[in-house]
Amino acid sequence: MNELLPDSEKCLQGFKKEIDKNKYTIVTVSDQLFYTIGMAKHNLPDVILICDINKRSVNILFENLFERWRTTGYAKGFLNEIDALPIFMDEIRHNTALRRVKDEYVMLAEAFYKQYPTYAQNKPRYVQMLWPDLKGYYPNESEYHYPHFEQKCLSKLRKII
Repeated sequence: MNELLPDSEKCLQGFKKEIDKNKYTIVTVSDQLFYTIGMAKHNLPDVILICDINKRSVNILFENLFERWRTTGYAKGFLNEIDALPIFMDEIRHNTALRRVKDEYVMLAEAFYKQYPTYAQNKPRYVQMLWPDLKGYYPNESEYHYPHFEQKCLSKLRKII
């Protein structure tokens, strides 16, 4: 990796201060791409959310998720009690998908953990938060249809039961 630019270093230092104060931070890449940095410090995966949702809702979802995981531990799969939504957490594990996610989506998280390795108890992990359309189909299923609330699935998600 190339040397960090001075502005990048300031950005990473800002993330560090935010994580020290609030347990993790949320990176807003666009109105449709959000992810956390700092959950790895608590031995939890960082979360990626790709959908058209307002920042306040993102903050609430991530905070509720963090508090739940901190209390009960990280659990793959369904989380039925986060704001009454049937949320599925897809762990991104396949090498090709993980490499693409690191290169295209969570570059600042990767740079942060490289700069501050003590903030990751283990190798950083990433999960994508997904939920179904009104008929119960998830983004990996051809029947999925949720106008104005499309979600891009980052891994080759198997059929969700």
